[in-house]
Amino acid sequence: MNSNNLIRKAAQINRPAPRATVCTMNRMANLGLGAFLAIILFLNGGLQGADSAILIRNGQKIGFMGDSITEQAAAPSGYINLVIGALKVEGIEATAIPAGVSGHTSGNMLSRLTPQILSKNADWMTLSCGVNDVGMQAKGRGVDLEGFKKNVTAMVEQALANKTQVVLLTTTPLGEDLENERNAQIAPYNEFLRSYANEKHLVLADVNEAFREALKTPPAPDYSGGPDKRLLADGTHPNQAGQTLMAKTILLALKVPPSDFSKIEKDWMENPQGKGVKVGGGTLALISQNQYNALEKLAGEKHLTVRGIVGELWEKALAEAKDGDPGKAAGGAQAKIGPMVDEFIKNGSH
Repeated sequence: MNSNNLIRKAAQINRPAPRATVCTMNRMANLGLGAFLAIILFLNGGLQGADSAILIRNGQKIGFMGDSITEQAAAPSGYINLVIGALKVEGIEATAIPAGVSGHTSGNMLSRLTPQILSKNADWMTLSCGVNDVGMQAKGRGVDLEGFKKNVTAMVEQALANKTQVVLLTTTPLGEDLENERNAQIAPYNEFLRSYANEKHLVLADVNEAFREALKTPPAPDYSGGPDKRLLADGTHPNQAGQTLMAKTILLALKVPPSDFSKIEKDWMENPQGKGVKVGGGTLALISQNQYNALEKLAGEKHLTVRGIVGELWEKALAEAKDGDPGKAAGGAQAKIGPMVDEFIKNGSH
């Protein structure tokens, strides 16, 4: 079946749980546009009606509860900021409340729910858990399926009692070999999340299904990454393509129209502070994703690294900024780094 027929078929499907998926940024996409549209429409239950409204309202606060995947998502190009940026493109000013902690299970998250999310009067909460519940069982720190069900149920009930709406996220795959033992172990956890979301009429962002569909599709002809790193950097944590896929999956679940994704993606790519590059001492030099992609290409051609290039430019920017007000050197360097990167790209491409 070709992609156009699949899109038409998807438009006739009505699924009770709001499931969503999408491919990655154009440059990092593993799918062609036709297959991309077919997949997101199929998993999202068909075309949204003309009266569908984005679920988030202007001025609302969104809590992002999770583990290290969510903790990393608080980076400039992580899924938290991508979601917030996309909503802004839609004219919705929302505030993020990041609450990801590395190594945490559903039980740990339950204990943090009130102080980190509910006490801050979040209007919405995305809940991403399960990876450590399964992954840490061998170390005696995991949570079995029944315990996981109780913890998730308790978090959802407490959130709803606090008038905080919930978006349940299924987990990312545990490795890109979809048939491996860890993915088999986590499957019933994800099935519970799907059935519970359906039973309680919760919003579901089916991240696991989104990743699976993307990984089942052959890479684009220009894909040059590793065989097991299309979406995951280390077998667990999403790389940039994975972060983007998670963001788009959440946005679709929140009823952001797929037809708006081209302008959202353009904003993501052009945001002058959309990508952070470590330059020492925990400092991030902020540049755009377009700039990062151009530097990555040049670095490959010149046998350099993006971090090395940006690090040198940052030192120059700092030196120039200190000539003004030394107390504001970091801020001055940040203002200079974008134009300096543009100049490097311009000179390096000739």
